[in-house]
Amino acid sequence: MSEPPTTASLQPETDRSTASPRPPLGFAQKLTRGEFLLLTGKEQLQLALLILAVLAVGLWFLFGFVEPPPPKTIRISTGASTGAYTRYAEQYAAEFAKHGIKLEIVNSAGSIENLRRLDDPKQKVDLAFVQGGVGSAEQHPGLVGLASVAYEPIWFFHDKKG
Repeated sequence: MSEPPTTASLQPETDRSTASPRPPLGFAQKLTRGEFLLLTGKEQLQLALLILAVLAVGLWFLFGFVEPPPPKTIRISTGASTGAYTRYAEQYAAEFAKHGIKLEIVNSAGSIENLRRLDDPKQKVDLAFVQGGVGSAEQHPGLVGLASVAYEPIWFFHDKKG
């Protein structure tokens, strides 16, 4: 008994030597198929330039539009260790700590020393308490006042006898 014909036997036989070869893959086709080993030297250069261009655009976006994170430690120059400015700084330190920022308190002799520390980059002081009227914009052009913490009235006393 003869076997029924299979699907393969029903197909006309083709001569593989006369079949047209597949066209070579283009650059984009090789990339989308993940066939990186088939890239020519010129295509490898194109791929490297493409990667560099994407990285450059990414870095431009990152540095142009994304703000840097705040520092993790900030140094503040206050005044005497028993003074009001140190107490204020301790309250600020507690608030900063809630946000993961350490406020390092540096005591000083007062407002004049605080201004000197802010002017001197070697001191590495980021903030300082300074009494109003102690310095001017002309004397300290690189500094900016951020806020007024409190009013400090000045009382003058004199001797009635004199």
